[in-house]
Parts: sequence; C-alpha cells; structure tokens
Amino acid sequence: MKNDFEILLIDDDDLCLPTFQQFFQRIDAQVLLLSDEEKALKQIKNTVPLLFLISLKLACAKEWNLLKELNQTVMPIIGLVDNDDPALMQEGKKRGISGYLVKPLDLYQLNAYFPVILFNAWSGSDTEKYKKERRFCSDRRDLSIGRRRLDQLEKIDNSGPDETLFHFGPFIIDTLKKHITRSGNIIELSPKEYNLFFLLLKNKERVVTTEEIIAQIWPKSHRASEEDVKQYIYLLRKKIELDPSHPCFIQTLKGFGYMLSYPEA
Repeated sequence: MKNDFEILLIDDDDLCLPTFQQFFQRIDAQVLLLSDEEKALKQIKNTVPLLFLISLKLACAKEWNLLKELNQTVMPIIGLVDNDDPALMQEGKKRGISGYLVKPLDLYQLNAYFPVILFNAWSGSDTEKYKKERRFCSDRRDLSIGRRRLDQLEKIDNSGPDETLFHFGPFIIDTLKKHITRSGNIIELSPKEYNLFFLLLKNKERVVTTEEIIAQIWPKSHRASEEDVKQYIYLLRKKIELDPSHPCFIQTLKGFGYMLSYPEA
C-alpha cells in the first residue's frame, strides 16, 4: 500500500538515509531517496510530499532549476550542507530553502533542530512566500493538501534522547552549554537573563508571578524587588524579541506576572 506521507530526500549521498528513516518513523512517514535532479522531477509530478530534504549542492545546480520546481508544491524545503558556505546558503534561503541541517546527522541534531526549522518555515518572512503561492497556485487543492500534511509534521515533538536540549519556537536552549540560539545564532545572555528565560520556558503558557521569579532568580537576596524583575524582563526582551516595544514571546499580565508563549499567527 502506498504511504500517504512521503519525505523526499534529494541527495547523491545515502549516508544520512537511515537517520532520517528512524526519525520520521514516529509519524509513519516514508523517506524516499532520489539521487539526482531527473529522478526528483519525475517523482514530484506524481506526488505531493510531506516535505523536501535537499542537498544544497544539488539545489544550486543548473541555476537552481530543481529548487524552482520544488517551490511550486508549497511544501517546506530543508537544505542539507556538508560545510559552511554562508553566501550560498543565503542565496538558497532567498530561493525558498527554509533552513539547513549540517551533515553528518544524528538523532540528537534532528530532535533539537528540526522543530525549530519547521516553525520558521511556516512563520515570519516565509509566510509571505506561501501567501503568494496561494494567489498564484493553479490548483488550490495543492495548498490544502500541504496544510493537512503540515498537521502530520507537527505531530513530531521534541522528546528525544538528549534531555539537555529544549526548543521553543525559533529558540534552542542548551542547558549544558548554558546558551540560547535563535535560528542558529547565539544570543548573548548574562547568567540572570539566561536563568530568567529558562524559568519562563519551564513554565511556558503559564503565568509566572513576580514573587516566583524573585524566589528563583534571587534566592538568597532579601533586597530584590518588583523593579528588579521588570528591569531583567526589559533586558531579556531587548535580546530575544525582534521588536522589544511590542513583544511577541514574553507577555506581561498586569497584576499577575509574565508568561512565555507562542505569538498568535
């Protein structure tokens, strides 16, 4: 029986195939390896996949011809890279690649980074791309299929073998290295700023009172006050929010406290 949920892996290297197969088996998705452009183009004529995983080397060949065809399906495209080539990776982003995974891959990487890349693929600037595709798509049923299949992808959670990595929206928190990244870029936080973010993360979608914050962030101090909490919330917002004056992630509930939550779509 044909699997309704296919992941197309377009790469001339099959070393990462077993890792992807193991990762995506949790949503009963089949990973199909296609080793060249001709096979990939033939396949997408017959099926709309759940998402694409494509080698950047193959994506940029023949003036990005294959990537142009993949973009017509309005499904997420994730690039695979062997080494750091910022200029080429940036060009790939401009042409529709939502994010990158660095080879060699393991389950730790996928559990930590895949949900973040998927989040970015359907939010922020990428949203405009899909709005344009909605307007120009010759068969709007394709877009509906894409959204239903995205629902299947979202069943992937971040429960994995590495309990020291947490993700929230575009953020990854490494509790061993004590740092936070946003879309792969490290955010420089002071110890108190990091502890405050992690406290809110552990209680995401729940109001954390000022008293709780003081007890956790200044456990041995009798001088910490509500003004100290406000100051550190302000400092944290400056570093994690795109527009600190209109915060999306750290919400203030006057008279109650603060809450870390996903921004409304």
